[in-house]
Amino acid sequence: MVIIDLLYVIAWIGFLAPVLSVSLWVYSWRFDPLVRALHLAGLLVIAATAVGLWAVWRISSLQSSRLVWLRNAALAAALIGVVWIGFAGKLMSFNLN
Repeated sequence: MVIIDLLYVIAWIGFLAPVLSVSLWVYSWRFDPLVRALHLAGLLVIAATAVGLWAVWRISSLQSSRLVWLRNAALAAALIGVVWIGFAGKLMSFNLN
């Protein structure tokens, strides 16, 4: 779950890095398939978040230790954060504009 989110974030950071140095000439229509693939990868991130939330619910129903529950809750919160950033930054929209 976390690996999927890390790869997703690293891919977007790598794709958007030229913006920091104002090298906008890098972007062209040739990157449209990459952007589309990153949009579709957003669905995997949403699925990983759902699995993370399910894990928290499952751990809480098993009456395991608080440390285990806290660790899973922190991971689920991080996964939710990545999804929120993706939607707020329009990184998960299915529009190439």
